[in-house]
Amino acid sequence: MRASTQQQRCVAIVDPISTGACVAVEATKRGYAVVAVWSAVVTKDLRNMVPEHAKGLRYHAQVDEGESIEATTQLLRKAAAPHKVDAVICGAETGVELADRLSQRSGLASNGTELGNRRDKHTQQQASRHTCLAYPPSPPSSPAAHPPNPPQAVREAGMRAVRETLGTEWQTVAGWVASELEANGKVVLKPVESAGSDGVKLCASLEESKAHFETLMGAQRRVGAQGGAVLCQEFLVGPEYVVDTVTSAGEHKVTAVWKYDKRPCNGAAFVYFGMLPVPPSEAVAQRLIGYVLPVLDALQIRYGATHGEVILTKDGPCLVEMNCRPHGGDGNWLPMARALTGGYSQVDALLDAFVEPQRFAALPPCPGTWQAAAQEFLVVSTQEGKVASAPGYELARSLRSFVSLEAFVSVGDQLARTVDVFTQAASIVLVHADAAVVTEDAAALRRLEQSGDFFTLAVEYPYQTRESLLASAVGTPTATRVPLPASASATGSVHSLSSGGHSASFVIDTTPSSPTLRRPERRPPRVARPALRPSGLSVPFVGTAGRLARMARVGA
Repeated sequence: MRASTQQQRCVAIVDPISTGACVAVEATKRGYAVVAVWSAVVTKDLRNMVPEHAKGLRYHAQVDEGESIEATTQLLRKAAAPHKVDAVICGAETGVELADRLSQRSGLASNGTELGNRRDKHTQQQASRHTCLAYPPSPPSSPAAHPPNPPQAVREAGMRAVRETLGTEWQTVAGWVASELEANGKVVLKPVESAGSDGVKLCASLEESKAHFETLMGAQRRVGAQGGAVLCQEFLVGPEYVVDTVTSAGEHKVTAVWKYDKRPCNGAAFVYFGMLPVPPSEAVAQRLIGYVLPVLDALQIRYGATHGEVILTKDGPCLVEMNCRPHGGDGNWLPMARALTGGYSQVDALLDAFVEPQRFAALPPCPGTWQAAAQEFLVVSTQEGKVASAPGYELARSLRSFVSLEAFVSVGDQLARTVDVFTQAASIVLVHADAAVVTEDAAALRRLEQSGDFFTLAVEYPYQTRESLLASAVGTPTATRVPLPASASATGSVHSLSSGGHSASFVIDTTPSSPTLRRPERRPPRVARPALRPSGLSVPFVGTAGRLARMARVGA
């Protein structure tokens, strides 16, 4: 559907979902005509996975990827008329390859295709091994200071890269995995293309590694993934950081440095609890920047946004992966980034890099002193069930540092135990001039979350009220018969109730002739939810952020 007919600046955004939708919103605010280009792997349902403020955005036109890059190029030119496309910008992880090919074919600013698939984590590690180390830039003395870019490589030395092997058949990697397990006790398995910890698992035995390897390969084969393979990597120990950058004509500028709060939870090894900004002037930030920028050169990044994840090991920084697109998470971090820098973010710099080079030139190589204190608080659920109310949302909105709330689970939705970014319940952004206020507010949210009271879960029993069930459970030692319908099929499911300091658990045991509610031990042991369910791989490894896979997954 056309939104404009007068000649104006025009940008094509490949897969404008998650933060890519925020790029589209910002481009529209600037008066650009925006064409959405959808890669073949993005389903119609996934196209709706955008932040609330981007819903209803009116594009100048929308284009589906054609049978060839030539066909897609022609479709784009026709759809953009009467405008001339000024830039092709990658909006999400799924669009990296198409954006490179389409921009190159259109004769526009491009990273090109010489390197191959930049999404491939094995390609990224290989590039890191063959690049050189650079000195970090000097810290800026003020927000307006523009320190010189880091010098070219000053010594021939391969950068620290993760030990790994790659394979499509278990027997080709089994020996390496066994050796790594013997030496270090753990090994990480992941698909070559993914985001948000999708499909990533920390394995502690050869049997566990083989089972996950076969799960990943089976899922990729079912959806016809091109180049599908499994990476087996050493388990890197140390805090994980993120360096966000934007590049124009080969000039890299850092827009933010973050630290992930990532911990084991619910049987999963890598669960995100939040994200904290790191002042660029700190020594650790300078060290990370000095490591990441040469990696961008090695990956031949000439234009666009990147989101580099690095673990600071005892041996120094080591690349986890370089995401060649904007920082994801539905762009929930944008208000935080703009408050920190005093007015701009990676999304703003990205449009400057492609369309307004004078504005890009005016940006510093990295931000100066942060202008505020901030953090992103991610709500982690250790419960599951239907949400009846969300007291945690009410608390968040009452806090002094509250800026925004993106609820991935609302009243009436099914709450899942958090095992990855796709099962997180909400993202809450806190910003305040006083760092102590942000710390205090985040602690209040975490206390409520850990108490299990962030959400109230509905208890649904046919023909029986909550109060009567509770009374029969804690006041009567005998089993209580409940008139369940003959079609009930909740055999063996465990439910819990609590009131006035008392608690009880129930197992609904039904048969067509004699449905019965019986009370087992008061606190049955919880069964840990597996970190990765085969049912969650129906449309695997598209992971673009936050809620992106929610509609694509079976039963999640």
